[in-house]
Amino acid sequence: MQKQRTPMFKRSLVDDAEGQPHRSINRTSSTAVLPVNDAVVQCIAKRASEFQGFVPLYNIDLQATRYTEGEEYKPHWDWGGHNRYRDTTFFGIIDVSCETCGTNFPVLGVNWAYEDQRWCQFVDCDNMQSLTVRPVAGSALFWRNLHSNGTGDIRTLHAGLPARGGVKIGLNVWTRIQAP
Repeated sequence: MQKQRTPMFKRSLVDDAEGQPHRSINRTSSTAVLPVNDAVVQCIAKRASEFQGFVPLYNIDLQATRYTEGEEYKPHWDWGGHNRYRDTTFFGIIDVSCETCGTNFPVLGVNWAYEDQRWCQFVDCDNMQSLTVRPVAGSALFWRNLHSNGTGDIRTLHAGLPARGGVKIGLNVWTRIQAP
């Protein structure tokens, strides 16, 4: 998948309050919109649907994201705006060669001293002020962005940390619902 998508990467954009895409210093990564008719894309969307109890496939969006040296996506939420909400997020790691380029949740803190230390291969156990998930190729994160009443969960504030000494390529899989 990574080799097939490399030429499709373009500078990442963010939407403004009116839903218009533009470049932002808050998001300096590159993205590739994946074709819905691609067999690999369809397989991933189907698995994401099954994982969540068979969400309709037309509500699932996939986007590859690449971070090269120094690129990042500053803290943001995946929910809100434009009458469509991202109910859930998967972020899968396709390839990684960078250091300290994990995904950080600044509002969440965990005291890892009381947890199984095997978690430390996937999270930064030295950081108890926030949750940083290490990029491990072949792994994925999943979280719900919305409360059951449809409002955004502020605890899902997260950032793609700057890539240092290499590259990170990930896959965003978002499940959308209509805004309440």
